Amino acid sequence: MISVEYDHLYLKLNDGPQLPLVALRDDLYVVQSPLSKSRLSVGFLPPEQGRVHYLVLGGRAFTRIEVETASLDPSKWTCYAGSYRRPGSQTYRVEVRG
Repeated sequence: MISVEYDHLYLKLNDGPQLPLVALRDDLYVVQSPLSKSRLSVGFLPPEQGRVHYLVLGGRAFTRIEVETASLDPSKWTCYAGSYRRPGSQTYRVEVRG
């Protein structure tokens, strides 16, 4: 998850800590893991106008998704919470807040 707090961008992966993004350019950032000391690139592919549609994380591209919230049933969200993993891949955590 990428968030903005006090005019700074932060990245939170899975259950890890929230880490500050360090700008290299307007659309390219790096984040350093405090445990492994490895760096991960975070890039945004800006369109000619409007919202960004693509995020590149460590060289892998992800597409922005838009969710129509009016059609969602919030009472079901708590059953979605948990950790998910595909064999041989990273673990992703879903949290329900608020």
